[in-house]
Amino acid sequence: MLNDNLKNEYFETIWELFNLLTQRSKQLRADIDGDFGLCRISGKKENTSDENTITALNQQIQQVETNLMTICQKAKEYSIEIPLEKLAETYNLTCEEKYILAGLFLSSISAVTIEDKLTGADLLLLLGYKPKQFINKAYLLKSLIKKGLIDTPSPGWRRRNSVFEISFSLTNVALKGIAGDEVLIESLKEPEEFDDAMENLIVVRDPVMTFDQIIFDNATKQAIERALFQIENAKRFLTEWGFNETVKYGKGVTMLFYGPPGTGKTATCEAIANRLGKKIGIVSYAQVLGKWVGESEKALVRIFQQAKDKDLVLVFDEAEALFGKRLIETYSTDRMHNYMTNILMQELERFEGVVILTTNREIVLDEAFARRILLKLKFEIPNACIRTKIWRSFFTEKAPLAEDVDFEELGKRFELSGGEIKNAVLKAVNECAFSGERITMAILTRFAKDELVIAVKKKVGFIA
Repeated sequence: MLNDNLKNEYFETIWELFNLLTQRSKQLRADIDGDFGLCRISGKKENTSDENTITALNQQIQQVETNLMTICQKAKEYSIEIPLEKLAETYNLTCEEKYILAGLFLSSISAVTIEDKLTGADLLLLLGYKPKQFINKAYLLKSLIKKGLIDTPSPGWRRRNSVFEISFSLTNVALKGIAGDEVLIESLKEPEEFDDAMENLIVVRDPVMTFDQIIFDNATKQAIERALFQIENAKRFLTEWGFNETVKYGKGVTMLFYGPPGTGKTATCEAIANRLGKKIGIVSYAQVLGKWVGESEKALVRIFQQAKDKDLVLVFDEAEALFGKRLIETYSTDRMHNYMTNILMQELERFEGVVILTTNREIVLDEAFARRILLKLKFEIPNACIRTKIWRSFFTEKAPLAEDVDFEELGKRFELSGGEIKNAVLKAVNECAFSGERITMAILTRFAKDELVIAVKKKVGFIA
C-alpha cells in the first residue's frame, strides 16, 4: 500500500510543480520581444512581466521541489522505485533534464490537440531561462536528443540551427520509462514476462469471418470498401506523392463501429483483418484500468507496442469507456480520466496500423479522437430484405430443411439482428437434431419468437 501511495504522491507533486513552472514561463514570455521569433505567443503581447509574481512563483517552486526531494528520499529508504526517478538514474540525467522530460510528458497529457507540443524555447522558458540565456542552455536539449530520450519531427533542424523553434516529443524509450516500464528502459527487446503481462490485455486470434459471409446494405459496403482502399494503398501513394516526408505522425487508420449487439461489428472487424492478412487483437477494457497511477498508462503503451510488433488489427471493445470526452477536472478521478485519454491519443498518433473502436451505443468522442476517425459507421438492425438474406445464408443444401420454410416471411415478421437470427437458427438445429425431425417453419418461428422476447428484455433492462 505504501508503494502505491508514494507513487501517487510523487505524481501529484510533479504535476503541481509542472503547473507552477508553466505559470512562471507565461510570466517570462511577457519580456520577450515580439521580433525575437523563438516562442509561440498567443493573443495580445503583454508589456512586462510581474517581478513580484515571478518571485512568489519561485518560492512556491522551491517548496514543491523540497517536497519532491522528501518523497524521493522516502522512496529510496523503502526501496520503492519511482519510474521517472529510475529513468533519470539510468541515463544520469541532471535535474533540469528530468524536468524537461516531465514537462513534455505532462504537457502531452494535458494538451487539447497533438499540435500543442512544446518547442525548444518553451522548454527553456519552463526551466526559468530568458531568451538571452537560450544559446548557452541549448546543450540541455541536445544532450537529451543524443541520449535518445527526446525527438523532433523536423529531421533537418541541425542544418537550420532551429533547436528553439522546433517542437519536441518523447521517444518511445522515454515514454515507457516515465510510464513505469523499467524492463523496457534497459532493453527494447521483449522478455518472456512481456508476453505474460499482455495475456490479459489483448485477446489475439486468427480471423475466421470473411466479407463473403457478411451481408451489408450497399451504402455500408461502399463505405467499408473505401476505408479498405485507404488501408491497403495509403502507404504507396503517400510515398509516391511525397507526403511521407511532410506527414510525420497520425498515418494510421482509425474506424468507429457503433450499434446494437449482434449487428455485425465484431464480424466486420474480423473480415477486415482477414482481408489484410493480419491477426485480430481485441482489447480487454476491464484489464486496462489499473488500480493506481502508472498501471493503466503502462497497459496502453504495451497494447500498442504488441499491436505494432505482431502487426495486429487492434480492436477496442466498449470504446465509450476510453474514448469519451475529457472532463472538467473537479475531482482527482476526472484528472485521471483526462490523463488516460491523452496517453491514448498520443499512442494512437504514433501507431501506423489499423485501430477499430466498437461500442453498443453512439458515443460523444473527444474532439482529439473525432478528427482522427476515417470511418464512423452505424450498424443497425437490418431491414426485412437483409434479414431474409441472413436467414437464408445459414442454410446449405445439406440441411434437412422442410418445404414449408419461408425465409422471406421470417425476415418480415421478426426484427432481429444478425446475431439474434444466428442464435435462433442454432437453437432450432439443436432441437431438430435431438428430436430427429426436419427443420420446419414452426421450429424456426418458435425460436425466433424467443430471441425477440430476449431482445425486448435487454432493451428495457431486465437482462444485463
